[in-house]
Amino acid sequence: MPSKIIPAKPAKARQSPPPEGAKDELLMVIGSGPSLAYVEQLIAQAGANGVLVHNAIEQQELDDLLGMIETAKAVHVLLDPKKR
Repeated sequence: MPSKIIPAKPAKARQSPPPEGAKDELLMVIGSGPSLAYVEQLIAQAGANGVLVHNAIEQQELDDLLGMIETAKAVHVLLDPKKR
């Protein structure tokens, strides 16, 4: 008569409880997602406004420089009797 093979029961894995702060940390990260997204949006908007202001000031400085060049040319023509 063949012997009956009895499967061995798998040993139960012992689970240690999660560290006390791990659950709180995970919940804090999940809960702070919307507020972080809002803050990042505000920072991006402020950065975009900063770039616009920078470009406007740069354009104004360029216009001022071109105006000074044209003024210098006009004064040069007025003071040089050969160019009249």
